[in-house]
Amino acid sequence: MPAHIPQHIEDQAEAARREAEQHLLDLAPGARQRIIEMDQLPPALRRIVDRFDEGMERSAATGLMCPHKRPDRVQPTHLFASQPDLRLCEQCAAPVLAAAPLACDLCDRVMRGLTAVAWTRGYLTYHTALCDACYPEGADAPVRTTT
Repeated sequence: MPAHIPQHIEDQAEAARREAEQHLLDLAPGARQRIIEMDQLPPALRRIVDRFDEGMERSAATGLMCPHKRPDRVQPTHLFASQPDLRLCEQCAAPVLAAAPLACDLCDRVMRGLTAVAWTRGYLTYHTALCDACYPEGADAPVRTTT
């Protein structure tokens, strides 16, 4: 039987999820966007998801978080494939997001024109950068337009 989650924690988690999703949409107007269900992930993204899952296990054990993350509060959290066991708040994630990725998170090749891929799972936002050789599906993703 699952443990009872207090209503205020459920409310915080729902608010953090909505905030994370909105932040993701605001990150890159005009970016290529594709909606993919988790069970339909291309192999490259499946490998990245596995890396994040392993990082989350390590993070839970080591507690690697920025100093702004409050353990008593659910808040939007960013994770990056380049360091999957570190959890960052939006303030600490901003400079990482502002910098253009230099290396593919799968093959480590340094190049221009990487495809930035991000998705949310609850209040967590996952970020990765992939080259077209590792993630050919990203090269033809439609461009999202905002009005």
